[in-house]
Amino acid sequence: MKRAALIHPCLTVFGGAELVAVYILKILLDKGWSVTLLSDGWNPEEAYRRFGLRFDGDVAWLPYGRRGSPHLPFLSLYQALIMDLIRSMRTPRPRPADLVFDTYNGEGYLVKASGEDRIIYFHEVPRYIFEADEGWRRPYYAAPKAWWRKFTDILRGSTLICNSSYTLELLRETYRVEGSIVYPPAQVEEFLPLASSEPRDPLVVTLSRFAPDKRLDTALRAFSAVVRDYPEARLIMIGSTGEPSSTSTIRELNSLVSALKLEENVQLILDAPLQTVKAILGRAKAIVSTKPNEPFGTAILQGMASGCIPIVHRSGGQYMDVTAHGRAGLSYEEVEELSEQIVKVLGSESFRKSMKPKIVGRAEQFRTDRFREAVHKLIERYG
Repeated sequence: MKRAALIHPCLTVFGGAELVAVYILKILLDKGWSVTLLSDGWNPEEAYRRFGLRFDGDVAWLPYGRRGSPHLPFLSLYQALIMDLIRSMRTPRPRPADLVFDTYNGEGYLVKASGEDRIIYFHEVPRYIFEADEGWRRPYYAAPKAWWRKFTDILRGSTLICNSSYTLELLRETYRVEGSIVYPPAQVEEFLPLASSEPRDPLVVTLSRFAPDKRLDTALRAFSAVVRDYPEARLIMIGSTGEPSSTSTIRELNSLVSALKLEENVQLILDAPLQTVKAILGRAKAIVSTKPNEPFGTAILQGMASGCIPIVHRSGGQYMDVTAHGRAGLSYEEVEELSEQIVKVLGSESFRKSMKPKIVGRAEQFRTDRFREAVHKLIERYG
């Protein structure tokens, strides 16, 4: 039996990156591989509740948690490196593996499994290790530069995969290495039956992790202008809470809802199961992404497959790859423009319905079987 080690430090979050990890786990198990899973936790029942996937096979779990956030900004590089060292020292050595699948941007670069080949899937490009030679900064960057070289050497000896053309560009720019693009499994097949659902409510949805980097306050500020003209409009914010910062993020969002007097128009739903997400998207008119430079945007694709008009920040993979530079959706840069785009969708049924076929057709191009076929080809190299 072939053995693989699968590294994903944050499998308790259940976002788009975690969907990739559990799909690869399922593919390996279905092909008869024995898998050692290194992560902060593993709950197959919760994975089924969130993603609708079942797992049958040999999985040995080893604790391998997230690095954590540096507390001293001026020493953040050194803290990140020290955290990596401590984490690797605390992690039990996995059994010998024929293949290491690192599905979290190379964060498992210090994990050793004897005799392994390594595949690294990049959801985003880590930039805490990079080259810097500017004058007085040179001594400060001496140790990080040595680590940068080590990390780059590992990348050069690995098979590198990116979730979008945007991420691949950053990978080339930052580490001067090459990779290929394999779009994530957005489960569009689960959502496509919802596309024909009509009529729809004056409902806008965000679907993401509850975390500061998602900039969810942007949706609230934009929506406060929308309800002046459309008091019946509603915003549902669906999100996972596995991040260390989730509690404070939710508290801040609720405070902003109160400050903007949106209590009657906005609802936060935490850790929703797949069936709840589908039920909401099937009656919504628009799905909004508020993170600038989002590397891909699995949630946006799920909304598109459900018949929702996507409104994304004009940057990153969600704009370049998912909406094809805005040809299959709407985009914005500032809060005011986001408000205008939401009003455009809510205010004109003819406009919304004319856009929907193109958007659903675009979503169909990201079917899960393409991801599955690409992963199968990678695995076949190792038996």
